[in-house]
Amino acid sequence: MLESVRFAMAARFQTPKWDSAIHDHDDMLKALEARDGKRLSAILRQHLLDNRDAVLQVRSREDVAAANLKA
Repeated sequence: MLESVRFAMAARFQTPKWDSAIHDHDDMLKALEARDGKRLSAILRQHLLDNRDAVLQVRSREDVAAANLKA
């Protein structure tokens, strides 16, 4: 679990992704304030999918770097 958080944070500190995450959280708050469950669900789903993709990208880069160190 902690490893996943580390990967997600490393990916998120890249400016375009970080800006997107901030925008997502702002939209989540607006949907909550409006009590718009369907909109909140859609935002959360996409946010989690994007986060999953960011984690997988970081892990892939780290796997390549580790393989290069072993070579």
